Amino acid sequence: MTVCQLYASRQSPPMGEIRLKARALMGPRHGAAFVDPHCPPGTAIGFRFADHLPPTSKAAQFDRALTGDVMDVSLRVFDAEVIGTYTAASEANPRGLFYVDHVDWFRKKPSPRSQ
Repeated sequence: MTVCQLYASRQSPPMGEIRLKARALMGPRHGAAFVDPHCPPGTAIGFRFADHLPPTSKAAQFDRALTGDVMDVSLRVFDAEVIGTYTAASEANPRGLFYVDHVDWFRKKPSPRSQ
């Protein structure tokens, strides 16, 4: 599934586990979001990692890579393929929220400021 497809179905999303290939952005002002450069501007899905990830799992490694040093306030950008569940959009969270349970792979991208 793509970010565009998931965003379009945010009012009544698919049930069960979803495989998503996306660009992950993490920044101090915007939190964590999945985006896709092929989607219309403003298309983004907020995400967080599932509770109780095994510390040696790829998901936990990705979480640590995204979080980075708390003193580093730069935008972190990764391409990744993840599996998780999605909760529908609500008044409190109009974009819905993706819970990452498993990470197949992730790769750091240069931040937009360093390009």
